[in-house]
Amino acid sequence: GTGYVQDSIQKDVVNIAAPDVPTNISPWAGTSTGRHMVNNSMYQPLFEFDKLSGDRILVLAESIEQLDEYTFHVVLHDNIYDSAGNHFTADDAVFCIENCAALGNVSGMNYIEGVEKTGDYELDITMNTKADYQFDSSISMIYFVTQKAYEDSGDEMNTQPVATGAYKMTNFESGSTVTLEKVENYWGADLNDRSEE
Repeated sequence: GTGYVQDSIQKDVVNIAAPDVPTNISPWAGTSTGRHMVNNSMYQPLFEFDKLSGDRILVLAESIEQLDEYTFHVVLHDNIYDSAGNHFTADDAVFCIENCAALGNVSGMNYIEGVEKTGDYELDITMNTKADYQFDSSISMIYFVTQKAYEDSGDEMNTQPVATGAYKMTNFESGSTVTLEKVENYWGADLNDRSEE
């Protein structure tokens, strides 16, 4: 069967029913239908990639510029905070890309040659292939968190994630139930239209 958001949404709480509820909800543990549905409600990428249109829909990134055949310059929004109040910067983005690539659980990480912070909210991502599509496909698969929240979690956010998205997890029973609650001071609430590049 396919997953769906239950019609029993209560106020600011979201209950998600999925064919396979994840056994952990770490941002870089790999993909499954249930994990994608839950994680996509809490974690955010730099951008979403619409494979049909080829458009980048910017999320954490304010802009993306291709510098040469292999390198992409990313400017982040400077007002991003996670649900614990930690400020998200380029240091966090570099941390996430390096750790996600090192774990090897997410598709396309082998195409990332390197990442370098170039400013408080700027970074360059270098790919080992010239294909624009591979940058879009690989980088859009990475969920981003603050390094502080990840390290403070004690279990690599397997059971207690802290993310930048509009919802935070309030209950998690491995393989059974996940309950999400609206983040009161969600950083992206004022972003009416996300940019397409």
